[in-house]
Amino acid sequence: MVASSPIKCRHLVNYHPTVWGYHFLSYTPVIDEYKETIRKMLVEAPEGSEQKLVLIDAME
Repeated sequence: MVASSPIKCRHLVNYHPTVWGYHFLSYTPVIDEYKETIRKMLVEAPEGSEQKLVLIDAME
């Protein structure tokens, strides 16, 4: 005699859409362009200059 397992009914959950949507799930190559621009700005700034410190502070 084989015991039949009861069918489990799972409730569906309908979450509200997020405020942010899917904005942060997509990756755009624009980020790489920004990284390269910032890297150039850091390299071009004179060593120990206040401009470099301000740029680093703004990025954080």
